[in-house]
Formats: sequence, structure tokens, C-alpha cells
Amino acid sequence: MIGLLYPTRDCGEDDFLACARKLDPDLTVDFAYVPWGENIGRVDDLDPAEKHEAVRELGAPERLAAAARFGTAPDVVSWACSSCSFTRGLAGAREQARVLSERLGVPARSTSLAYLTALAHLGTKRVALASVYHRDTTTSFVDFLAEAGIETVHSVSADAPSDRALATWDRRRITELATAADTKPPKPS
Repeated sequence: MIGLLYPTRDCGEDDFLACARKLDPDLTVDFAYVPWGENIGRVDDLDPAEKHEAVRELGAPERLAAAARFGTAPDVVSWACSSCSFTRGLAGAREQARVLSERLGVPARSTSLAYLTALAHLGTKRVALASVYHRDTTTSFVDFLAEAGIETVHSVSADAPSDRALATWDRRRITELATAADTKPPKPS
């Protein structure tokens, strides 16, 4: 069983379940939810700096450990919130995984660490980045990648107002974002 720690209830869990079914029809996934801070309110209403701080707070290792309660003990666990796993830097992402692994006694990762693992598997050292985040948060991800030895050659930021808003994006919008990242901006003259 895969345990996923997730930040927002009823916001894309079906995508994880569909992916698991495609990998193995017998694979089960359970979710545990990490509550947003009491002073957050609606994420859509926060300015970029407040959102950035809110996701850092949400990804605090002790907050993750407290929320990691599953109906059935997982075989592996992942913190499935990318921005909350890279805004603390590479050491912070590794600390989140370490704390979760110690708390549950199983291997633990995060989406950001999984991204690094995939890049290593592919032998990739340079990326173009299509980010759904505000440019400040995108910069944090570029910095995270740089800490891991990955060069970002170009990035674009879509500035999605929230994870709920992002969950409504259709294929066309996502494809446009990826295409924009794949197109280098003109060099200054």
C-alpha cells in the first residue's frame, strides 16, 4: 500500500488512484491530509509572498509527522506536495523524508525528491521548467534543482492561484505551459 500525504482534500486524488490502477490494478493508495496553518484562510486570497510562506509552513517536518496517520500501515509513503517539499531546499526535502520514514518505519520520499530521482535515472543535468507556481516559488524550485546539480536553462511560471484552481486546468492549458517552457526567450541584444 502506498501512503500519500496530501495538502488539500478532494483536489486531484483521483489522478493518483488512476495512475496506481494503470501501474498495478491491485495497488492500493491511502491518503492522509496535512492541515494548512490556522491563519491561512483561503489560499487563493494570499499574495505570492504569503503563499510561499504558507507552503513552507505546511511542509514543516513535525507537521508532516503529526499528520501521517493512515488506516492501514503503508509499505512506502510520499509527501505529495511539490512546492511544500522544495521550498525548504534540498536538505529540507531530505529532512522531511527522514522524519516521515522514522515516524512510519517505511521508506519515504516526496514529489521533489522523486523528480530528482527521475532526472538521475535519465542522466539529465539540464532542464527547461514549466512551473505552475508564481515566479518567486519557481525560483525556489530552480534553486532546489541547482543544489542537486541540475541546471535550469529556461523556466516559465503560470502563477496558478491555488491547487484547487490548478486541478481544473485542461490538457490544452497544460500543453501551452509546457510548450512555453520549451521555447527559449530571445537573447538580449
